[in-house]
Amino acid sequence: MPADEMIEAVLVDDEPLALTNLRAVLSGAPDVAIVGECSDGAEALATIAARRPALVFLDVQMPRMDGVEVARQLVARGQPPLVVFVTAYNQFAIDAFEVHAVDYLLKPYSDARLLQTLDRCRAALRDRRQAELAARLTTLVGALSEARGRQEAYTQRILIPDAGRTRIVLAAEIKWIAGARNYVELHTERETYIHRSSMDAMEAALDPRRFARVHRSTIVCLDRVREVVAEGGRRSVVLDDGTPLTVSKTYAAELLARLER
Repeated sequence: MPADEMIEAVLVDDEPLALTNLRAVLSGAPDVAIVGECSDGAEALATIAARRPALVFLDVQMPRMDGVEVARQLVARGQPPLVVFVTAYNQFAIDAFEVHAVDYLLKPYSDARLLQTLDRCRAALRDRRQAELAARLTTLVGALSEARGRQEAYTQRILIPDAGRTRIVLAAEIKWIAGARNYVELHTERETYIHRSSMDAMEAALDPRRFARVHRSTIVCLDRVREVVAEGGRRSVVLDDGTPLTVSKTYAAELLARLER
């Protein structure tokens, strides 16, 4: 394919597996050339400035400088690339994505969904409406910044003293929480942390748009729930990693209502 018809793309995600999955699908597209892969915001800004890609797949949730801030700085520089935001959290400004984005990806997404997004990007880039795309990104960044401000009213980081050091767990990393007497267990993708707190305190501290109590001793991240199972008068939820968790009758109706929002 002629070089001037190739879509140069930069991939930005702090999770190596997510980058691998993006690369595997996009590298199979004959008109896409991946010219950079980045694992943090600062690296992304430098790579985009150097390579000037037409298309950027940008993870929203990254440490230090998140995807929203990266996009804000791209807008400030002028002539930003077409940005596709990638997020694992469907409660994070989903309305803004729906209204203002050319497209976005909600983790976990299928190869078919990624290819659909690529088709939409091809169409947008083919029309060459650079000013319109830049204006849409500017509006989207503003909407995301506003949503992030609302979200930050709740706990974003949990500090856990541990033998002379303090470990930091991001609320965005928590998949589910289990109560254990005067402690709670914070289950993340990589590790389980023990934190001195109560379930009531954790429920009050975390964003209710993203976390729900399903049992007196269990809180789940709503975006991690993949199934609600009813069997023999008992309910449970199944998370995206296959973990089953019991749902008590007290919380069942509210859980279903929250999942529908």
